[in-house]
Amino acid sequence: MAVYSALQDNAALTGGSVAAESFYTGDVEAMARASARLAEGVFEPLTPEEADELRRETWVPDPEAPFQAVILPEGGTRLRALGPLLISQAVDPLVVRFLGTGLWNDPDLLREPALLGGWFAGPDLDARTAFETAYRASYGNDPSRIASLAYDAMSLAAHLDGGERGFSREAIEEDQGFMGADGLFRFRESGLIERGLAIYEMRSRGLREIEPAPLTFEPVDAF
Repeated sequence: MAVYSALQDNAALTGGSVAAESFYTGDVEAMARASARLAEGVFEPLTPEEADELRRETWVPDPEAPFQAVILPEGGTRLRALGPLLISQAVDPLVVRFLGTGLWNDPDLLREPALLGGWFAGPDLDARTAFETAYRASYGNDPSRIASLAYDAMSLAAHLDGGERGFSREAIEEDQGFMGADGLFRFRESGLIERGLAIYEMRSRGLREIEPAPLTFEPVDAF
């Protein structure tokens, strides 16, 4: 539900709309039923000739389609099951763009053909690689995925402690934000963290960066 709420909010901000939704709780059978509900009467299966033609073209969203993209907020084994289930219901990534979350940042998922071409937002890879290299040099093993949060918290505390504004709300909510182990971030008045993420495309040979992570934030009043 958290992903769904965020999707609704961002669609409203960007002029988009959520055309349909289908929820599930449980195993692959529940996913299959949800996929069928989402796709019921929506798309016709592609013929081999149509599929070959679409593979040769650059994907563009069809404004006449019932929906142009579908977000799959899963990861790991469950995601590798969900992608093919949607394709079996004629929700084909040659026509509809599959979108993911940070859970897609997993090398094992590159072996799932159904996910290739999908997009997801993730941390700046250069910043993350630099953090992991420094961590290994200091501790001799790989950091957990959330180790960067602790690193950023301590770095921010040291930065604010040495600043003129100290640990004030004004300092913490600095408009330009801070550069952390996973790239740019800042705190909003709501208490949420906004991150400057890159956009990646799933390819069989690895991730392709299609939009780099920003180095600066737009002013808050621009939103």
